[in-house]
Amino acid sequence: MTIRFLDPPLHEFLPQEDEDIEALSKEMGISFDELKQ
Repeated sequence: MTIRFLDPPLHEFLPQEDEDIEALSKEMGISFDELKQ
């Protein structure tokens, strides 16, 4: 098993605001709630 401590956390690359999450969910073709999980 490899643990990479130097990689930034994934949450830094994902949108934080609900409207940004909704826009991304539409682009990806999945529901807002599914993406928010």
